Amino acid sequence: MTVFDPDPGLRWLFWLAHPDDELAIAGWLHRLVQARAPAQVVWLHRTGTREAESRKAANLIGLPPDAFTFHNFPDGDMVDHLGTLVEVASKAISDFRPDRVVCQAFEQGHLDHDACHYAMRQAWEGPLLELPMYHSYSRRWQTVNRFSDSDPGEELPLRRDEAELKRRIAGCYPSQRMGRLLGLQDRALGLVGRTPGYLQHERLRWVKPCPYDQPCTLGVENHPKWRRWREALAGQRRQVPSTNVSQADGALRPDARTGSHRR
Repeated sequence: MTVFDPDPGLRWLFWLAHPDDELAIAGWLHRLVQARAPAQVVWLHRTGTREAESRKAANLIGLPPDAFTFHNFPDGDMVDHLGTLVEVASKAISDFRPDRVVCQAFEQGHLDHDACHYAMRQAWEGPLLELPMYHSYSRRWQTVNRFSDSDPGEELPLRRDEAELKRRIAGCYPSQRMGRLLGLQDRALGLVGRTPGYLQHERLRWVKPCPYDQPCTLGVENHPKWRRWREALAGQRRQVPSTNVSQADGALRPDARTGSHRR
């Protein structure tokens, strides 16, 4: 079963840490809008500026104003609010009743991304997909748009009009260094006839078993951010019954690849 399924009968929930993270999956979001498949985007952080930027991006994608929600978790500190993130994830699922959920991969690239991944796995028992962002925070030059292990996931080649749409969306975030860097990369590669990877394809895959107290990326074991993650995880586990934690940390739920789940 393909992960990029445009069936208009499927309801998609996109669970993202920050305004501008939608750029990584904007092509697929746009296809869902074109297919009239219900899609909802939840951002966990906002400022006035960043919300305005993502509202502009959402408009370009074609999402109506009632198809996205912003929350007020602190940028860079979501790891300190794991319990509340789980509660918000549970409410988003209850409100939207998705058939599929997309979150960011647990890849030690950003603590907020890892926290959001953890929270959704705690809250959601249905089909869960993940998208790569960048990793790891122990490296000066991070790997972008590829998963941290050898499984590449499923690739969605982007059409020319979708690449142009993502170029326009990348320009929606003047407050963020990411948008400026992507613009520079695009122009630099254009001089030698090449196209940046984020304009060529997007990736998704089914979420894999994930022991959250073990790094999935080499070289992070002694990094201060990894120590902070371990401390936050230990604190959360002291508050949650061990049976719930072991379920979330164990093997992929049996129904996640079939698309069937209980309501």
